Amino acid sequence: KLRNLAMKHFSADAQSIDPKRQLAVMDIVHITRLELKIHRHTVNGYKSTRYISHVH
Repeated sequence: KLRNLAMKHFSADAQSIDPKRQLAVMDIVHITRLELKIHRHTVNGYKSTRYISHVH
């Protein structure tokens, strides 16, 4: 759910961005990835239960 929100936010930003600021976008993506990594630790239990329910 968080990722969908981030992707929505990113695509909305990408449309209103000019090519000169492309590098800045890359920085934002990099930071977001770090945040998602940190977030993944917190939601680890949720992820594993989701994975199990997906397998069954």
